[in-house]
Amino acid sequence: MISRLFNNAHVLFQKTNDDGITEAAIAASVDNGDMVVLEQEGRHIVIDPASVPELCRLLKQLQKELGNG
Repeated sequence: MISRLFNNAHVLFQKTNDDGITEAAIAASVDNGDMVVLEQEGRHIVIDPASVPELCRLLKQLQKELGNG
């Protein structure tokens, strides 16, 4: 499969869990409209840069709820 990444492309390779299962990698980039794009297995989430701090807070809150923070 060919995947098109935009500017400032990064890939997060997720860690293997205790059962030996690894979730698919997550690609992150900036598109031509200066939006942050997360991609996993052909699915895209487009995030306005102004929403990134709130998204980070949300992810940290979810991590705390799992007991991993």
